[in-house]
Amino acid sequence: MDEIAGRTVRQENIYQNATEECWAVISAFFEYRGIVRQQLASYDHFVDYDVHDVVEANSEVILQHVEDRTDLEAQIRRIRINFSNPAVSVATHTEADGSVNRIWPHEARLRNLTYSCPVYVDVSCGTTVVPWTEAASSTFHELCDENETIFTQTAFIGKAHINKS
Repeated sequence: MDEIAGRTVRQENIYQNATEECWAVISAFFEYRGIVRQQLASYDHFVDYDVHDVVEANSEVILQHVEDRTDLEAQIRRIRINFSNPAVSVATHTEADGSVNRIWPHEARLRNLTYSCPVYVDVSCGTTVVPWTEAASSTFHELCDENETIFTQTAFIGKAHINKS
C-alpha cells in the first residue's frame, strides 16, 4: 500500500514540476518575443509574400463574348484583364478634424484603432474584336493579341489590416 501511495506522490510531483516548467517556458517566450510580435510578423509576411502570391495566382482573366447572330458577320469580343505589381502603401488614419496622418502599429494599439494599409495593383485591360469566322482558326489568339487595345491604370483593391483586439 505504501508503495502505491509513494508512486502517486511521485507522479504528482512530476506533474507539478512539468507544469512549473511549462509556465517558465511560456513566460520566457513572452519576455523574449513580446505579446504582439507574432501579430506583426504575421502581418509583415502577409504584406511581403501573401499579397504578391494571391495577385500572381489570379493574374489574368479572359472573357469572350460571341454575338448571338446567325450570319457570318458575327463578332467575338475578347477582354483580357491582367493584374500585376501589387503594392501595399503606408498606414494612415483620418483624424476627427479631417487631417490624414501616418500611423504606426504601436500608436494604433494605444489608441484602439485598426492598423490598415491600402493595397493597389496595376490593372491592364485589353480589348479585341475579331470576326466570328476566325474563331476556329489556329491563329485566333495571335490575331486577338495583334489587334488588342490596351489601357493600364493603378487600382485600389482593398486594405490589409490588423484588427484591433
